[in-house]
Amino acid sequence: MSTAFRPELHADVNHLLDDAENPLAFDVRTAARLLSVGARTVELLIASGELASLHIGRCRRIRRIDLEEFLMRQVAAEVELDHMHVEALPAEALHLIRRQRARVLR
Repeated sequence: MSTAFRPELHADVNHLLDDAENPLAFDVRTAARLLSVGARTVELLIASGELASLHIGRCRRIRRIDLEEFLMRQVAAEVELDHMHVEALPAEALHLIRRQRARVLR
């Protein structure tokens, strides 16, 4: 679809293209640097499906929005885990788990 028929879309595209400081997509090394992890970690996240990516020609790119969504899912998962550790395992349950573990180790 041509942007000539939709002036608001044309303006949005021009705004994004003019904003070179905020690229729409990153290569694997740049994404790794932004996440403060290694490139191999990003490759593994992509391979596992945890981080979306796409090919443009022969280049793999990770969209900015996909990085943001990945980080939001990670934060949500950690918050949920913290909540589970505090409330999902009362003291009696922890005691039973420890007793069972001690039996297995004997």
